[in-house]
Amino acid sequence: MAKTKRPTRRRPSRDELMNTLTDEQRSIYAEYLRERIYGTITLLAVVTPLWRHADSYTAWGSLWIVLGTVGALYLATVVADHMSQQIVHGVEKKKAQKPFWMRTPASGLIEPAGAPTFFIILAILGIIQLSTALLIGIILLVVSLFMFSVLSGRKVTNSATRILTYSAFQVAIGLAIVFLKVSIE
Repeated sequence: MAKTKRPTRRRPSRDELMNTLTDEQRSIYAEYLRERIYGTITLLAVVTPLWRHADSYTAWGSLWIVLGTVGALYLATVVADHMSQQIVHGVEKKKAQKPFWMRTPASGLIEPAGAPTFFIILAILGIIQLSTALLIGIILLVVSLFMFSVLSGRKVTNSATRILTYSAFQVAIGLAIVFLKVSIE
């Protein structure tokens, strides 16, 4: 029996996919990305002091600090979103039917914790040192912030030099926030 060759389909680009979204879907995605970027900057501000004083913390303690920070931010965002929506719109039937945890794009706050958590777990298992785990987490968070800046810059210009300059400026702002946090500890 001869195999039938299936036609290959080209995957749509990110821009093509974005063009298929409604304005409401774009707004939700923008909120999700905002929370993702906010979570990245916040975790940089939390993980950097842990790294600077890694000898004062255990790997388990560091893990609970990272997870506790992300969990608290997530819950605060969900509650704030719920309250603000209720103040502005009242109880909407559509929103009332969704589970409470799905009403907000706050899940973007959780994702940045993935890399630091993974490497801290490696430290718990004794595979790497805690300071190394935290440093790798910081580096990956900075790279993540830079990649979001590049995506953002691509919407402003097509010039590679301008995108890199824009991205460096955006990352510098994020790192300035972290520096401010670290300098007052």
